[in-house]
Amino acid sequence: MRFFLVLFLAFGIFFFSAQDSLAAQYCFIANVSGSQIEQCFSTIGECQNRQSFYPNIVKPCTEKISTCQAPAQCIPGAGICPAGKDPGQGNCDGDPNTVCCKDSTPEVKCAQGQGSCKASCGANEKSFTDSTSPCKGATPQCCIPSAQSCSSGNGVCFATCSAGWTSAGECPTTPTTPKCCTQNTTQDKCQAAGGSCVSDAECTGTKLLSIPCDSGKICCKVSTPPPGGSAGGGTSAYYQFLNPFKYNTLQQVITAMLNFFQGVIVVLSLVFIIIGAVLYITSSGNEKMLTLAKGAILASMIGLALGIAAPTFLNEIYTIVGGNTEIPTEVSEATSIYTILMNTLNLLLTLIGTLSIIMMVVGGIMYLFSGGSEARIEAGKKIVIFSGIGLVVALISLIVVRQIAMFFG
Repeated sequence: MRFFLVLFLAFGIFFFSAQDSLAAQYCFIANVSGSQIEQCFSTIGECQNRQSFYPNIVKPCTEKISTCQAPAQCIPGAGICPAGKDPGQGNCDGDPNTVCCKDSTPEVKCAQGQGSCKASCGANEKSFTDSTSPCKGATPQCCIPSAQSCSSGNGVCFATCSAGWTSAGECPTTPTTPKCCTQNTTQDKCQAAGGSCVSDAECTGTKLLSIPCDSGKICCKVSTPPPGGSAGGGTSAYYQFLNPFKYNTLQQVITAMLNFFQGVIVVLSLVFIIIGAVLYITSSGNEKMLTLAKGAILASMIGLALGIAAPTFLNEIYTIVGGNTEIPTEVSEATSIYTILMNTLNLLLTLIGTLSIIMMVVGGIMYLFSGGSEARIEAGKKIVIFSGIGLVVALISLIVVRQIAMFFG
């Protein structure tokens, strides 16, 4: 019994809440600090109670039955939508102090930003035929100000004529946009490529299908026969075949393949270095997995070095063998083996010098804090002596290597 009583009460609460939400709204409009505000309530009593707090009432509490269609909304206003709003469909209960408005549609520009897409052009505007115009649907006209129009309405005044536009004179009345520019037609684009727009049946040369022409026509380029004609004095046909590939020479193809495989080698080497590191971490001291991990890392590092140094090896081979052809820039500008070795030597000498100085400091600290211990004093002396010997040997090796390099040129 209690269950049914609770269920009945819940249904009653839901029913009356729904009725309250579906009930008509009662609204009033008040003038606050020069601005009109509207407040709405579900009952006339609540509306009148709140209305009593406002001294300047523009419209008293009335039932609001709006036919303003979404996304438009009824807002205070004497029949005129404010800036940034356009009139919406419907009305606001015939109230002269409210108006049905929606957000303004963003303006669509045309003619390289000099014009605007509209349903029709105004008295001080001219319609411009823009071949790339975004004007469609309800705003099909590309309208530009009359002052920006030139060449009998066929051109637009710009600061400079950009790609796809041709200079057709000057615009003396607009100092900031002095160039009168007209759009290139499809015929102009075809002629710039050395062809002309003709029908498919009339084309006796190469069909440049990537260049658009007017409907029913194609861009056709007629090749010029080689000087002298045919050897036998008769007529001969001369055909030009377009290269369907990106590269024109075998050298360019080889260079592209070199760059591709070099990138693949570098990526694969890094992947296998990471795999080796994972094997090393998860080996748990297993000798077999440790060996496999070390081998993977070592082989990957060797492959990485070879992949990066491939242009260097090609450059050295070309230097030794020679040739009368020009080598690719990627190869000719590659770092030489001599430069790589010298850079490696300088790096090692820098490391040795730094390590020797660190060990000298360590030996000196052991000597200072020996506390009279003969063993610690002897260990400190040995560290300092051998660090000095290592530093001297490194410096001598640098001098010897540089002298040998200078001797052999």
